[in-house]
Amino acid sequence: MSSELDRDLAQLLEEAKQRTSVDKIWARKSSHFESKLTGMKALRLGGAYSPLFVGGTASEGEGWGNADWPAVAGGTRIPFAKILYVDLIPDAPEMRILDQWVPVLETAAKSKTNFVVVTPRFESSVLLSMLIVNRVHNKLNCAALKRGELTEEAVVFLKQCADSALLSVKSASSSSKGSKQGESSSVFGEVWLRAEESVAIPGVSGGIPEHLLEEITVLEVGGKSLPDIRDRMQLVSKVISGWR
Repeated sequence: MSSELDRDLAQLLEEAKQRTSVDKIWARKSSHFESKLTGMKALRLGGAYSPLFVGGTASEGEGWGNADWPAVAGGTRIPFAKILYVDLIPDAPEMRILDQWVPVLETAAKSKTNFVVVTPRFESSVLLSMLIVNRVHNKLNCAALKRGELTEEAVVFLKQCADSALLSVKSASSSSKGSKQGESSSVFGEVWLRAEESVAIPGVSGGIPEHLLEEITVLEVGGKSLPDIRDRMQLVSKVISGWR
């Protein structure tokens, strides 16, 4: 693999920097030969609480490969994600946190529900450790994210989503078609996350108030073959990471 960025990608990245700030520039793999810039609307969230959330999993590849095939350059893609917003993960006794969260995690695993916990801070590392272990061992497609610069109105909306997400997780566990229900009922089509920031992409059915969304610029990375796209994605990831 060449260590230099191909001219077409270098030009597109420079154009992206002229369009918007670097924290609003993302890149993902394309199903086409050509690369291009596109605009998308997204709800912006904070970065990941651990680098162990920022990386591909075997389930993420969707036929493209494994952890060497991140769907998002320099980050991770969690499809059909339920977002659970929590004001604070308190420094409570370990057993109390386990009693509160183990049933949620077990139910999500059984129903194959992907989810993201968003919170301003963790005062206890118990839940964070549980999420990391489940993620690393591919038992759950999950992550823990910071609040970032969410407005109070956006927080209220996410809390409403959290209530419906918990109900959806519980109802999905009692159905043999839980994963399909999760896909159709989520207002978030995908969550893209990386170390510094994350974005929630609206689902097909919508549901996120338009005024809460911001425009992001996405570089669709194409190539001559699957290995070529992989190599180009890795180079783009290094460039974008270097901007921060």
